[in-house]
Amino acid sequence: MSLHARLPFRSFTPLDAAVIVCVAGACAAALPLLASPGTAVVAVYEENRIIARYPLSEDRRFEIPGACGHVTVRVAGRHVDIPEATCPKGLCTLSRPIAAPGQQIVCVPNHVIVQIESSKDTERPDAVSE
Repeated sequence: MSLHARLPFRSFTPLDAAVIVCVAGACAAALPLLASPGTAVVAVYEENRIIARYPLSEDRRFEIPGACGHVTVRVAGRHVDIPEATCPKGLCTLSRPIAAPGQQIVCVPNHVIVQIESSKDTERPDAVSE
C-alpha cells in the first residue's frame, strides 16, 4: 500500500496561496514595529555620570572632553560611532557603529561611555535596595 493511499491528499488551491501571502505580508509589516527602538537616545557618560543625551533620530557630530583629550561622537542614519579620539591606542575608533538600545562604545583611557538607551531604559531603576 502506498503512502498516498493511506493519507488523505488535497491539492494546493489558490485560496491556500492567498492565505500564505496574507500571513507573510502581515509578518513583514510587523517587523519594523517590533525592531524599531522607538524614542532611542544616545547617552554619553564621563566618570560614570551622564553629561549629554541626544535623540538617535537626529544626525549630529560633537566632542566630549575626556581624561586624555577629546572624543568625537558621530550620530548619522540612526547609528553612532566614534571617528576620532585622542586616546593612546584609539581602540574606540575601531568599534563598529552601534544602533540598538543597550549597545555601547567605551573609551577607557578617556573614561567615556557612549550608549544607546530607549525611553524605557530611563524610566526603570538599575537596582533597588532596602
